[in-house]
Amino acid sequence: MAYASTNFRQLRAITVAGRRFVWRFTWRYDECFASVGTLRAWAVGRKVGGLQVHFRMAYAGGIPQVPGAPSDALSVNLHTPRWAAALIRYALRAGWEPGASSAPFVITDGAAVLAALLEPAAEAGA
Repeated sequence: MAYASTNFRQLRAITVAGRRFVWRFTWRYDECFASVGTLRAWAVGRKVGGLQVHFRMAYAGGIPQVPGAPSDALSVNLHTPRWAAALIRYALRAGWEPGASSAPFVITDGAAVLAALLEPAAEAGA
């Protein structure tokens, strides 16, 4: 049995690469009471073929933390437009074509995506 989160479920609008999307980040407890977070996004006007990025989560001070992600990702706040845009851009580069299929584009290892997104930042600081 999954337990739903108490966080808001309202869709938020964002523009990425000149295209309009709506998105939300939600979390829930799975059957083992571990937190599971999911970022979902859709092209505006489309209700199918959305993006789903899944994370195993821990929470500290209300900020999602992703176990297994690089240490820089420990304070990544997946509720913010900055990270929604980054994840949408990543999915577009990985082949997501919003609305081209009724099946969602699913990324099961969100921690690996964060590692890939944070890697260039780590190299720039070196």
